[in-house]
Amino acid sequence: MSIVSFEDLQELSGYKQVNKVIEWLREHRIRFIIAGDGKPRTVHDFLREDLSDSETNRNTATPIRFG
Repeated sequence: MSIVSFEDLQELSGYKQVNKVIEWLREHRIRFIIAGDGKPRTVHDFLREDLSDSETNRNTATPIRFG
C-alpha cells in the first residue's frame, strides 16, 4: 500500500486548509487517518475503492467538486 500524502490530498480536493481537506474526504466517504502532525492521510487503494464505490452506489451521476 502506498500512502497518499496530505499535499496530494490538497491537490485532489482543491483545498489547502486541513479541516477543509478532512471535510472533503468525509463528504466523499474516503477512509483516512489523522497522522501525528494532525493532517489526514489515506492509501491509494482506499482512495481508488472509495471513489469508485461512491460513484457506483449513486442513483445519478454527481461530478466530483475540486474546490
